[in-house]
This record gives sequence, structure tokens and C-alpha cells, in this order.
Amino acid sequence: MIKNIFSTPVYQNSVNNFNLIQEEIEDAVDIISDKFGMREDWGTTHYISDVTFSDNIIEECNMKCLQEEIYKHAAEYRKHTPFGNMFSRYSLVGDSKITSSWITKFEKGNFSSIHDHGMDDISGCYYYKTSGNDGDFFYESSSPWGGRVKIPPAEGELILFPSWMKHGVLSNETDNTRMSLAFNIVFNR
Repeated sequence: MIKNIFSTPVYQNSVNNFNLIQEEIEDAVDIISDKFGMREDWGTTHYISDVTFSDNIIEECNMKCLQEEIYKHAAEYRKHTPFGNMFSRYSLVGDSKITSSWITKFEKGNFSSIHDHGMDDISGCYYYKTSGNDGDFFYESSSPWGGRVKIPPAEGELILFPSWMKHGVLSNETDNTRMSLAFNIVFNR
């Protein structure tokens, strides 16, 4: 459940209610299928349902089952994390809130460059559609010695990590379309 990657605890676990969550996302993909685009400043890396990262697809498409599952896992992550303030410079005393969420789509040749999610507390990803061989998620070390830890995607799996942690997705070299739902969480202060 908790793995230490570059001395930082990250969370990885399968969801309950897999079939219901898959149905919620499938319905959302049908609703927003015409919104998928690429950010011009990124080039042709991958497709996203909201190029501004200001939408909350979970809320907009009423994905209650997925939302409950994310909150449950985020609470579990927080409970088993040994650092009181590792996610933020503020004390995390209150409830959490998903502030933004979007669906990503990786066709053959698509990837995600190394990035972080800025000032949010926890970021995460739920794997909706994947063959498991269509582009590993990776964490990138911020140390001068570098390093990378790859995590193969698995349908129905949820990963959570501090938003400041550098990460990306390796190129999809298959004919399979890989889709995931990414999100950011903040805690009340």
C-alpha cells in the first residue's frame, strides 16, 4: 500500500467497486469525448479532457463512487504517512477536497513529460483503461544524482503522491489506447 520512493511515501492500491467506477468513467468519457485536446505549449504529448486543468470532471459528471473511493484512500494514505506535514507547509487538520480532475488519453507515441502539480497537497491517478504495457508511470528523483522509478499501470489501481513530486508517463508504444483519470486534492487549513 505505502512504498517509499526516493524516501517519500507514495500510495498504490486497488479500488473497491471496480465495475461501478468503470461505468462512471465510461459514462463521463461519452459525455466529454469531444473535449479531448492537446495543450499547444506541450506539443503532441497526450490528450486531456481539460487543457486548462480548471475543471473537475469527477464533480461535473457526478462520479460519486470514484469520489468516495478517492477520499477513502486519501484518508488511508494520510493515516499511514509518518510525516505530519509532508504534503504541505501547512498543518493538514481538516477534510480534503478534490479541486480538479481530468481524463488523460495516450495513443501510440503519446507520453507525459516530467512535471509536478504545484501547490496542491496530494495528486493521484486512477487507471481506467490499460493493457499494462502501454506506458509506465514514473517518479523522477529531484536529487543531483537523478534516478527514476517506473510503475506499470494496472486497471482499477489508484496511486497517490505528494503534489510536489516530479512524475511523468513513458511513451505508449502499443496500438492500445491507455486512459486514466488524474486529480488534485487539497486539505482544509
